[in-house]
Amino acid sequence: MDDNLANLWAKLLEAIGQVSPFLCKYLRDGSPVSLENNVLTIGFGPEFENHVILVDNARNHKLIATKLSELGHDNAKIRFIKSQ
Repeated sequence: MDDNLANLWAKLLEAIGQVSPFLCKYLRDGSPVSLENNVLTIGFGPEFENHVILVDNARNHKLIATKLSELGHDNAKIRFIKSQ
């Protein structure tokens, strides 16, 4: 993960934590995989793969996209994956 993505992730978690501690708790078990073509890909390792089911819904996508917009990344899409 590059420094820019790591910094964005830290700011994003902080912003989400102020609105939804529940979502933030689960996102802390994941990590940003990439931000390419305005799509933020968030990965969860095998031990947290069940988190994908819990966080991958329209409400959370909207919240994350809103916070990304506030951080300068307008119209972002979110993708959750199971990673290695």
